[in-house]
Amino acid sequence: MKLRSLFAVAALALLVQVSMVAAAPVVRENGAFSCTFYNDGETESWTGTPGNVDWSDAQIASVMRAMDTIAGLFSNEASRKVNVSFVYVNQTIGTAASAVPLMSTESSPPYAPKTKTVWTADDLGGRGVASGSAASVNNLEDVWKYGHYLPSDYADVVVTISSALHLNNSLYYGASASGIQGFQFDMETVILHEMAHPLGFYAPGRSDSKTALEVLTSVKSYAGSIDPKFFDGTTTVAYLQKHGMGILDYPYAAYETNDMASLGVEMSKDGSHISKWVGYKDILMGDMALSGVVRRNYSDLELAMFKDMGWSLANDPFVAVPEPSSVILSLFGLSGLLLRRRRTA
Repeated sequence: MKLRSLFAVAALALLVQVSMVAAAPVVRENGAFSCTFYNDGETESWTGTPGNVDWSDAQIASVMRAMDTIAGLFSNEASRKVNVSFVYVNQTIGTAASAVPLMSTESSPPYAPKTKTVWTADDLGGRGVASGSAASVNNLEDVWKYGHYLPSDYADVVVTISSALHLNNSLYYGASASGIQGFQFDMETVILHEMAHPLGFYAPGRSDSKTALEVLTSVKSYAGSIDPKFFDGTTTVAYLQKHGMGILDYPYAAYETNDMASLGVEMSKDGSHISKWVGYKDILMGDMALSGVVRRNYSDLELAMFKDMGWSLANDPFVAVPEPSSVILSLFGLSGLLLRRRRTA
């Protein structure tokens, strides 16, 4: 009897020990991404960062809604699913989240950027060829934009979320945008912002390489300020022209170049955010997150920039639509052609 009791106690102790072991990371997939969520104590495979908060179903669902939005954004054919890791970690209150892309290589670590010495028209949304500097390409771009197969045991992107913001209820995970409180940051908005960095809004951190965004960014000087960087891709400029927006929307009186007809989107110093843009407020890629603000889709301005970076938009709002007069003329031409065929039949 005592022996049975000892076996029962041992079995119970083993059961308790097993239950204390952290569960395996949670994996969720959609058409473009394989997303892994690391719980408290679980170590992310690439960065080696341990999570310090568990993910709830509601939190995972909020992230996946954002990832579904991104998955439907581009029509590029990925060679495999893009691997993205999500981890809650200790970060300062000022840093809600960050997204670090794995830089493409043909071999194993260290993860130095894969470089392109010549940009093709496909790289730059049909703009043409630019050369003369090395170009940085990360895993997400290589796998999804260019369709290259890059086998990897690591994540292509690691997104870290501030556990401090989560624990003090400053992150909002609700499906309805109307439920957010004024002091909260919307998780879907945060994820859309952070994922835009590996999609192109990023600086490679190397002085000898650039990104597609940086290749399409020019430096313009104006009086009384530092030199800003202006993104001036073809689609973006055409969009701004159509809506009457340009440098006159900036709160500066005089440009040293006196080129008042120039158009562009002012970028932050490293080219990773849109800064000081006052002509267009509804953007995700501003350089400052705003509490109580929900933006769950990229603006047309940002879509234009993605297209100029070489991405193929699944629902392209910039495809030219024939004017009504042109359509009428085309119909007249078609009817004339059909009538002529009848007569000659």
